[in-house]
Amino acid sequence: MHEYLIYIHGVSPENNPDQTETYDQLHKGVGKVSTNFPNRSDWEKAKRCDIKWGSEQSPVLEGDYLLAKAQDELAKKLLGHIQQTSDWTINPARLLLSTLRELMIRGFSDMFYYVSQDGKRSIRRSVSSQIIQCIQEPLEKNEPISLTFLGHSAGSVIAFDFLFYLFASQSILSNKDHDFIEVGNEDSSEVNHILQDFEKLRKLADNKRLRVRRLFTFGSPISMLAFRSNAVLDILAQGNALNFHDYGLADNPEVFGQSLNGARWINFWDKDDIIAWPVEGLMQESSAIKDIYVDIGDHISTVHNLYWNSKKVHEEIAALW
Repeated sequence: MHEYLIYIHGVSPENNPDQTETYDQLHKGVGKVSTNFPNRSDWEKAKRCDIKWGSEQSPVLEGDYLLAKAQDELAKKLLGHIQQTSDWTINPARLLLSTLRELMIRGFSDMFYYVSQDGKRSIRRSVSSQIIQCIQEPLEKNEPISLTFLGHSAGSVIAFDFLFYLFASQSILSNKDHDFIEVGNEDSSEVNHILQDFEKLRKLADNKRLRVRRLFTFGSPISMLAFRSNAVLDILAQGNALNFHDYGLADNPEVFGQSLNGARWINFWDKDDIIAWPVEGLMQESSAIKDIYVDIGDHISTVHNLYWNSKKVHEEIAALW
């Protein structure tokens, strides 16, 4: 069996072009937890996959690599213009608006890009290519693969979508609009190779040789972005919830041996993080899904990025992984 830890960042309000340092904070922080870490040896042996997208640091230069730079350039112009505009008021909420505006354009506009046609195509290709490259050897040999995703902000949504397209039933995915990686007539053979490898990974899941050990999300807007398809609208409008089986959050095939205990999807959130939402109400009620509230900060302009270096988050991951 091959164990992988897959880190997927978001485009954060604080510009950090090198996500390796950010990933190190969490990975090494978990490794330093001294007590209540039952699977320490597995964690230390697992191969780490650092996914980078949305900036020039991405090893796969799809269109999304300009996202962070475009956000920064436009934000400087627009926020400067807003600050120069005079409109005196005694309304205390005005003090909050400038912070919220900057948070939205630098921190959440990446989600607007991701749900666009161009953004969805570019980001999914880039992320899929990196994941497949990381797990290429056991994938080619048809050997069992165990995946843990650690996704922050938009990265959590990308991981969530990736799992759906791996584990959802073929009847749900029969519509061509449900292809995770879109292929057009003008695309290169490289894109077709990515698609072929993705299908190999899906077959591995179908043959019970792929599992999701854990899905850790933090600062996640998944619940807020649930309204992206008519099928999901129909489920939610009837007061129902998404099926966690469609995301690989229930199965632990026999080939992996010892069963997994506890929640499979653990979502960390803080009330002061305007982008973060709980997820238990989104999925069918199950012990497989768990929200963990963490008070990691009080300033809405900075709290969204504090999960990576939170001792509380590190301890919970160590205990639950």
